[in-house]
Amino acid sequence: MVLEKKDQGFWEISPKVAIKDSYSLSLVYTPGVGKVSMEIAENPEKSFELTNKANSIAVIAELNGGGVSKTPSLEIKAALYNKFAGIDAYPLVLEASEAKEITEIIINLVPTFAGFVLTGFSEDKELKIKELLKKQKCNSLIVYDSGDDEKTAMFLRSLLGKNLIESLELPEEEENLSLGEKSVELHKRAKGVIKINCKANFEEICKNPDGANQSTLKGNLVAVISDGSAVLGLGNIGAEAALPVMEGKSALFKTLGGVDAMPICLKTQNTEELIKIISKISPILGGINLEDISAPRCFEIEKALIEKLNIPVFHDDQHGTAVVVLAGFINALKLTEKKVDKLKVVVNGAGAGAIAVSKLLISYGVKNIILCDRTGSIFNGRAEGMNPFKQNMAEITNPNKEKGMLKDIIKNADFFIGLSAANVVNREMVKSMAKKAVIFALANPVPEIMPEDAIEAGAFIVATGRSDYKNQVNNSLAFPGIFRGVLDSGAEKITDEMKISAAFAIANLIQEQELNPEYIIPHALDLRVAPVVAKAVSEAANPKS
Repeated sequence: MVLEKKDQGFWEISPKVAIKDSYSLSLVYTPGVGKVSMEIAENPEKSFELTNKANSIAVIAELNGGGVSKTPSLEIKAALYNKFAGIDAYPLVLEASEAKEITEIIINLVPTFAGFVLTGFSEDKELKIKELLKKQKCNSLIVYDSGDDEKTAMFLRSLLGKNLIESLELPEEEENLSLGEKSVELHKRAKGVIKINCKANFEEICKNPDGANQSTLKGNLVAVISDGSAVLGLGNIGAEAALPVMEGKSALFKTLGGVDAMPICLKTQNTEELIKIISKISPILGGINLEDISAPRCFEIEKALIEKLNIPVFHDDQHGTAVVVLAGFINALKLTEKKVDKLKVVVNGAGAGAIAVSKLLISYGVKNIILCDRTGSIFNGRAEGMNPFKQNMAEITNPNKEKGMLKDIIKNADFFIGLSAANVVNREMVKSMAKKAVIFALANPVPEIMPEDAIEAGAFIVATGRSDYKNQVNNSLAFPGIFRGVLDSGAEKITDEMKISAAFAIANLIQEQELNPEYIIPHALDLRVAPVVAKAVSEAANPKS
């Protein structure tokens, strides 16, 4: 059973397309969505065709400005735009800001929204914002709230045009197209994969708004935020191109955890600007899920936001990946019958996910873990291609100071964990590994080695990040339940104890008699997962005295 908040807030974020099996997951999220992102990377204007952007509006107010002091009033306004005109309106409450800061925030939100409604600002500030936006040559739709919600909604509808959806049906599975092409077709038909709905209790809330002051969505609302600098395994393809991935993530949040997740893609890739903007838009949010932000900037951004905000901040590429890898690792280790402290584990990649995975495996008891990057193995004393984060890892990994490229380091390894790039492992490299070798080839959408090639070369267990193969190491096994747990428990931070508890909860769902080389981790859409992860996280957040 999926855990969800009942009757909280006035609106909700819902999937347009039911995610119910591997095929639908592969079209809404990975691996198919990568093709959608690449289409937009080549032509950012396609974000209006392939995502929900064309029908998405941000309704912006200040927390303490212009008489807008209560979040429910802004949520009601956003819900009314949806009710009157079918507009997907997202309320964004900002910390009190100067006109220049508000202008910067709007410009950085342009990749996500077709337009903006400014409400509750003074006339002087509105005029200043308008002037600054003109100087910045911002061509987005900017509307100043008239005070009549129905009139504003209908005016917006006339400016946005009709939001015609061809079909919410999935392309036929046997259709003669690649997964990526089918994903593009789905996104084109549905115009993105998420939408806004007014809640069923909306009429009652409108009759008694004073009684609804505590009924905001904050306790169930997470922002899924990216700058497009490290999208899937596709690299720095920009904020617009990241939007389909963030929408897919939002759909999974709701499907699996009952969490309302708002996709936000920001134009800037400046670390300090990202920290500032995310902090400014945080008042309405119950949590922040950072996504597809390149290393090492992602470490600095996450650290700064955790220190600055009193809501949970979670970089999924680091910690979600680490939790699910550890869950699969725990069960794979049972099948190999090897001792954790005797293993040789090779991790290819030295970005956010690789570092977080390595640290969590060390916490679990792995003694000999070696990271490799393009330059080769990372060891204490290496000078070339290092940074403070790699140096930190050099000091706690590769105890024997093995040197060489991946093809040298992978020899006699018990586990290979790839968080890097497509096709960097070949059959000869697999053959050089230890008996009962385990391969986690997690690059998306194309893994480091295709499973059939790894198996043919003698691998005992193979996992990928893809939904069309066995043993999918998918972050969706972690983040919906983790956020469900922290939101329900009221925790302000996500700790290592919570992550480890989540990993064991996922691993232990597979009974000993079920465990086999093709089933070391639950299916990404196993509805048992989010509730047990949420329970484990809540218990870790509030341990019994």
